[in-house]
Amino acid sequence: NIFDRLDLYGVFGSSRICADWRFSIGDTITRIQYETLYHIFWGGGARAILYEWEKICFGLGGRYSYCNYKSSWLTTHAVPITVSGTHLHWRQWQIDLDLSYNIDLFTPYLGVKYSNAHASLGNFSVPISSSGQGVGHFVNKTPVGIFIGCSTSNGRYFMLNVEGRLIDEDA
Repeated sequence: NIFDRLDLYGVFGSSRICADWRFSIGDTITRIQYETLYHIFWGGGARAILYEWEKICFGLGGRYSYCNYKSSWLTTHAVPITVSGTHLHWRQWQIDLDLSYNIDLFTPYLGVKYSNAHASLGNFSVPISSSGQGVGHFVNKTPVGIFIGCSTSNGRYFMLNVEGRLIDEDA
């Protein structure tokens, strides 16, 4: 926290991906299921208070996240396929605007965000799209979403945040 106006933060943890893709080639519907191992997930970001009036704050934030997953298993129509050499690179950047109101220990907030998520699949031995390609680059379908949440803190030693993200993601 810098001058009670700018918060810088980092995220470090572990994550995995479980995917279930379906696509059609002609009259045939193809189903591919894929799972990665847990891998290191990291990110960083900042949030700044642009304007503050009594207990109301208008803020701007941004963040970047990244993970390079190793494959665990892959099936096509429930038949196991080798995952030797396959990988999934995932990255996301986001920018958001929010409005919050402080009520003693609680700070409810509402905001809108723009997100650019990108996943790259490499060295897949089976086609994973109707184009017949074994390598894919995917971006999020809906880049704009809203979020709503509430933070509770005593201002010194404790903080808990609960947040819901809607429209562009389920989180």
